[in-house]
Amino acid sequence: MALDHTPHPALRLVANNRPAARTATLDAAADRIARENASAAALTPHDARWIFAVRVRDALEGGPAAILSPDRRERLVRLATRIGLRPFDENLIVAIVQDSVRSGRQDLGHAVEQRLTLIRPPQLHRPAARSITLAIVLGLGLLAMLIAWVLG
Repeated sequence: MALDHTPHPALRLVANNRPAARTATLDAAADRIARENASAAALTPHDARWIFAVRVRDALEGGPAAILSPDRRERLVRLATRIGLRPFDENLIVAIVQDSVRSGRQDLGHAVEQRLTLIRPPQLHRPAARSITLAIVLGLGLLAMLIAWVLG
């Protein structure tokens, strides 16, 4: 097997040819975008992921062992389903909180919050709203038929 001895072009530094004003504008835009992304990723106290994480922490037993009994896990799973979390996300949040407690952090700090923001927010379905809308439409239809029958 022969080695390739052809010369390769040398790397060299190239000066930044962008005007300073344009560079400052781009940097300011990048800073605004980074701040907006950080604020959008922050969890509020009303966020379902945060609420579930707090409930998981409160349900853990055994101190640093962070044990979650099957009956408590079942209750937590029912809660998570009601607030719109997917089963995968439920288990991921449990793992994040258990890891935090097992690492010696009893509180849900910044590291846990950062991990929770990586989980997709719940998609709340509104079957009740659809049912109510359908009931109203059917009720109006029946009312119109009743009025037509009485007047006709």
